Amino acid sequence: MSRVQAVDRIFSDWQRIYIDPYTGASEGPPAPIRHDDLVTEYRVDLMQPSHHRLMENLVANSRLTYVHTAHLGRYLLPLYPTGKIVTDMHGIVPEEERMLGRPAFATYYETVEHFILANSPVIVVVTEAMADHFRAKYPGSAAQFIILPIIEEFDVDWRQRRKRSAGDPYRVIYAGGIQAWQNIDRMIEIGSAAPAPLRFEFLSNQHETIRSLAEGTQLIERAEFGVVAKQELSRRYLDADLGFVLRDDTAVNRVSCPTKLSEYLAFGVIPVVRSPRIGDFEREGFAYVTDEELSLGLIPDEQTASEMRETNRGVLARLAERFTTSSEELRSLASSSSRTPSRLGGLPIGQRHLCFPSQAELYIFTDVMHHYTREVVEFYNSMLWLPDCVEAARAIRVIPMLAHVTVHLVGLKLRIADEAPAKLQISCATPGVLKAEGIYLSKSKPYFDFNLSPSVAINSVEPEWSFVEVGVRDASTDREAKPHAVRVEIERSNGSRVLSMDIPVSTVV
Repeated sequence: MSRVQAVDRIFSDWQRIYIDPYTGASEGPPAPIRHDDLVTEYRVDLMQPSHHRLMENLVANSRLTYVHTAHLGRYLLPLYPTGKIVTDMHGIVPEEERMLGRPAFATYYETVEHFILANSPVIVVVTEAMADHFRAKYPGSAAQFIILPIIEEFDVDWRQRRKRSAGDPYRVIYAGGIQAWQNIDRMIEIGSAAPAPLRFEFLSNQHETIRSLAEGTQLIERAEFGVVAKQELSRRYLDADLGFVLRDDTAVNRVSCPTKLSEYLAFGVIPVVRSPRIGDFEREGFAYVTDEELSLGLIPDEQTASEMRETNRGVLARLAERFTTSSEELRSLASSSSRTPSRLGGLPIGQRHLCFPSQAELYIFTDVMHHYTREVVEFYNSMLWLPDCVEAARAIRVIPMLAHVTVHLVGLKLRIADEAPAKLQISCATPGVLKAEGIYLSKSKPYFDFNLSPSVAINSVEPEWSFVEVGVRDASTDREAKPHAVRVEIERSNGSRVLSMDIPVSTVV
């Protein structure tokens, strides 16, 4: 949101309309929310056609449409051919999703990202390193890149910095979360083993978790753990000599522009890094201490530290100057853009799976077919259906999403009527193609069938799965694919268990 606010300030004297995608609106077109004479907000429900039409009209009649991240750009993919959409990528989403352990999301956003790069006249990135990443990944893209660093304005009086006296311990600070890429374990290792006179301060909303991780180590004796307000954080920065920013040498970190690192440089905190390849800071020549140097007690003396701080002030000043220059470039781009509506585009058939909302479906087969649908606006792991069917069912069909997908079916929970027989036979089949990582479902046949014998009345159906991959792909069977099994649990409405077992999934229907 700091990034959104920074961009908003660039256009602060322009009339602006904000589109906030969400779901759950009442019927009818969205009402405008007036914030002041220049700012109007629309909360757009992705499920309602009238909301989509409004969004199309707003884009068509705008000078410029500024989209924050590929995550939000996916909602406007059919409108990118208008040439009016500028996307602020913030980060490299597919690689981030893989780092988070979500390969299906990574595959999905890879295609979204490719479409954005192929249809955007301008892409805004936070570092030159990110622009280099996209140029190498999509050499056919003709997009112009505008480098807009993530630079916050800090009112810092360096005269208030703590003057370390001879013999005083060096103060090392960390302010942030405990996500895996922050490398908290490495911080604790350094804090426990470093021979130099060091005091550590961990400021985090999860400070109790950090403390528990440090239990039993020497760090407990030389560290403080807590959380402070943002105003107080400035004071703590001015008291600190060094600050942890232990990012690994990964693609995500090489293109990033961490706010924490900018804060360190602004307040005169010398960063302690695991890899210096963080965004454009290395190419701008920032000064740092490595985690290995700190663990060995190799800390710069006061004169060297003072020189390093001045070097880093210069780096931050150059990045701030680039922000100013790029801001003027964005304003110029908006000023020269046409007000006349442009042709609204569309997605090729093979890429329409990129658009949400999609649809999940449930069929209950009795003597007749009962059909239930539900819109979905994200990938999901489970969905509870409560069908209003009182007749005995002989089969159930579940459809995760009307799209080309590879799905790993995990389980099925059924709640049946109390008078159901004590013994049931159930089998699972699908027209999908068996893959090593899951079952590929084509858009024309994206379903799983569960056959019941004898027929029983169904009170609720809750399938569980994970999306492995989304999009059109080679559907040939993998020779090394292993048979899939699904966990089936059946209980009566009174809670008594009828069945709980793994059953194989047949891919021949």
